[in-house]
Amino acid sequence: MRFVLADDASTDQRIPEVLSDLAALDERVTVVRRSRNLGFVGNCNRAMDDSDRDVVLLNTDTVVPPGWLDRLYTLAGESERIGSVTPVSNNAEIASVPGWLGDNMYPGAFSVEELDTLVAEVGTGDWIEIPTAVGFCVYLRRQALDVVGLFDEEAFGRGYGEENDLSLRMRDAGFLNLLCDRVFVSHIGEVSFGRAGRRKSKEDSVPLDRLWPDYQATIDRFIKLNPLRGVQARVGLGLMECSGDTQRGRTLYLLHHPITKGIIGGVEHHVADLVDGLDDESIVVSRWNGATRLEWFWEDGMTTFPLDLPGETTEWVDRALSMGIGVVHIHHTFGFAPEDTAYLLDRAADLGVPVVWSLHDYHALTPHSILDSEGEDCPALDDDGLCMSCEQRLAPTGWTVWSRRREYLRQLRRADVLIAPSESAADNYSRHDPDLEIEIRPHGIPAFEPSLREREEGLTRIGVIGKGGVHKGDEVLGALMDELSDSSIGWHLLGRDSAPAVSDDVTVEAHGLYPREDVYRVIEEAAIDAVLIYSQVDETFSLVLSEAWMMGLPVFGSERGAVGERIRRHGGGVVVPHDDVKMAARMIREVVDDPTLMRRYAEEARRAAGELVTKEQMITGYSRLYAELESGTVLASSVLQTPVPTVEERAGWLGGFASPFSADSYLDEELPTAAGFSDSGAVGAR
Repeated sequence: MRFVLADDASTDQRIPEVLSDLAALDERVTVVRRSRNLGFVGNCNRAMDDSDRDVVLLNTDTVVPPGWLDRLYTLAGESERIGSVTPVSNNAEIASVPGWLGDNMYPGAFSVEELDTLVAEVGTGDWIEIPTAVGFCVYLRRQALDVVGLFDEEAFGRGYGEENDLSLRMRDAGFLNLLCDRVFVSHIGEVSFGRAGRRKSKEDSVPLDRLWPDYQATIDRFIKLNPLRGVQARVGLGLMECSGDTQRGRTLYLLHHPITKGIIGGVEHHVADLVDGLDDESIVVSRWNGATRLEWFWEDGMTTFPLDLPGETTEWVDRALSMGIGVVHIHHTFGFAPEDTAYLLDRAADLGVPVVWSLHDYHALTPHSILDSEGEDCPALDDDGLCMSCEQRLAPTGWTVWSRRREYLRQLRRADVLIAPSESAADNYSRHDPDLEIEIRPHGIPAFEPSLREREEGLTRIGVIGKGGVHKGDEVLGALMDELSDSSIGWHLLGRDSAPAVSDDVTVEAHGLYPREDVYRVIEEAAIDAVLIYSQVDETFSLVLSEAWMMGLPVFGSERGAVGERIRRHGGGVVVPHDDVKMAARMIREVVDDPTLMRRYAEEARRAAGELVTKEQMITGYSRLYAELESGTVLASSVLQTPVPTVEERAGWLGGFASPFSADSYLDEELPTAAGFSDSGAVGAR
């Protein structure tokens, strides 16, 4: 084995001395200094061309563990069909674990050696094919290089995309690019190229797109399907097992959407507040885009990774509960089947883990939640109502609306604590099962002291807050604005990029999306005088109503659900009919045109704000609840339930995400030759 330290005519005068000192320590080290700067690609090519052996390209911003090279060499040597081998890392795009396509954080003070030991233990050692090697650390077999050549200096110059092009040429010639899931190499990222960095830009993609026009579509599909989810899950669960607090159990939250991805709503905000405020480690399990994901939060960081493999059903439950769970808190079951939550309740009972279930929505009562496919109240919400749309949606599952609801109500009775954020939400469930014991716990919001502002004479600025949707009144919002076109109202849509179609007489401005923590600032900057909440469904709470009151703003709110209930109880606004636009407009106009009424409702809003539960008070309440429930819990000894690779995962990815070669026939096939290599660069699964 030989180590080549290739100095590409560095302008840092310290480099030659450092390299010479390293060479003096080990006779296997050779220092090569270029007379002129060749650029990354050219420097690598000269180094590879000076050898007739296999090559490992290793960035300077990497840290390798003991035995790393032996394990890469062993995997690469299993077949003459293998062209490249890439280890897993904390920061290596598709080779990142447990969260991929980004830079991972790890709890505690894991050393590279410890992370590598964990990866070696949970890895499979299987042939896991990837569409491209990742250049931070890549083992290249000489036989493949002799067939396809080195990096393309003319096309890729100083660097970016050269390893992708080489990988595609190897695959086009019949060689495989493999991921080694038993070696971990740490990578800082974007350090090797100094201050200029090596960040990908649109210009960087031009040579690769020209040579391989199907490459980006292949990568996009690979990312969408994520055939490496088993690799990520095994590492993530292994990390959790190694770093768990044996004295206190983690809290597991179940809901329909991750709390760190995409545009999130009130339920996700509520769970995010709990995760942020409670001292314990938290696990959020969600079913999103057909896959079960786990978000793991600890004191100063988080990571996320898949929790299931294609074709699995309830295996994710055992994996999640094997992570030292003290309390399970179910928040939203959309995306999960009744069988999922039934098995979760069964396994939690077996392990003595208490279950809290919060009723944020009506998904347990009807699969449409509230509105049917026509945007009307789902008739299945009534015991004797029939919703053909719901029945058709459920037909493939074997459930009917009635049998599904009966199953969910049975499950709700099994929870140790049932919580609703409002009387309205609790009443809607009690109508279907009067024996349900439901505790009312309003959501908390961050406290805020708004600055006092004089209302602008002659103009009332009404804010509509949130991303919206049919259930939020989007389909009738424009009609309501038009009804008020002759009044002195300016409309401000906070959280939306576009406004509804309205007449030219209506003044409306869309302010775009905003981070949730900026909501008070955004409302202040827009100088909002009042807020409209025109829900077409029974809201179970409405954080927007709380935020408006915290700002001292009167609210025009739909009579539906918790919005109407809370305004009727506390004042601070006017309840308007959700299904009568003309009446709602008349009621809004009467208040807007009367400064005395506006001041009265604003004063009531400020008083209502004083009665709101703050985020800190909510956190304290849930901390006590979890502690009381967990005090009787004996944590089961953790038995790591790692995903077993599926046939699809073992088979590879190309084409239909099945390798064109069978694993048993790799060694039997005739090796490709230079004559069989296509210079056209046509991507193809042959």
